[in-house]
Amino acid sequence: MAYVKKPINLEGLDLAFSKISQYLKQNFKTVLLISADNFKDKKLQQLFQQKYKEVSFITTSSIEDGKLKANNIHFDCIIADLGEDTSDGIKLMQEWKPQLIEQKIPVILLINNIISGEDEIRLKTISETVVRNTASATTKLIDEIEQFLYKLKQNESHSGNDSQHPKNLINNLDGKKILIVDDDMRNVYALSTALESELAEVISAADGKESLEMLKLNPDTELVLMDIMMPEMDGYEAMQHIRKTLKLNQLPIIALTAKAMAGDREKCIASGASDYITKPVDIQKLLTLIKIWLSK
Repeated sequence: MAYVKKPINLEGLDLAFSKISQYLKQNFKTVLLISADNFKDKKLQQLFQQKYKEVSFITTSSIEDGKLKANNIHFDCIIADLGEDTSDGIKLMQEWKPQLIEQKIPVILLINNIISGEDEIRLKTISETVVRNTASATTKLIDEIEQFLYKLKQNESHSGNDSQHPKNLINNLDGKKILIVDDDMRNVYALSTALESELAEVISAADGKESLEMLKLNPDTELVLMDIMMPEMDGYEAMQHIRKTLKLNQLPIIALTAKAMAGDREKCIASGASDYITKPVDIQKLLTLIKIWLSK
């Protein structure tokens, strides 16, 4: 990081302490990556390291090794690949969960296989954030890490710390035009209120068919919140039309669903969703998701 020539004088010491102070002020975070293949996908590791200069990533090959590491190192977040034997991975993480709660360490789980409804429920007891190892897994992992870092910095700010939001995340939604597609006016009102408090410009549609017309009338729309269960044309069909008929392939679409059922995320992504959130909507998480997608 720096060097000081001997014999050390006061000026040299001042320089050294100044360098140390600058380093500490950067608020470096430490993330544990657990994977049976030790994240041999070097591209993924390199992507993390290039993207998150303020984060140190430490890898282990098993959940047991991760627990040992966590006894000696404070981790701000854990990303755990449950491996081929998902049930065994779930069991080990459930055993570790009380310690993680006590240390307030958020967990992101990565799974490789299609799992049963029972295992899906068990997963939710460990973490609300489960990423399936599909073609879009890397993008989803990056989004989840950005959410985690953003929330962490917000918490520090609320605690009186002067931390700033990540440089690539917008501070508010000032002037951003967002389309809400939902047949329940109560949901539209609640979402509109939250978005308008962030200075967004909100337009709405009562179903999928109307959403296509609204996008034609408002080509400057920058993001869509798409309810899935609607009459006339549901969210799945509407997203497919947005991508294939209107050719809006770069428009971020966040799907809103009533329940987290096995396979829902895959179906939403396959239909054209950029991301996915369940109802009742956590407004803070939704606002973070929106800011992440509008910052891309």
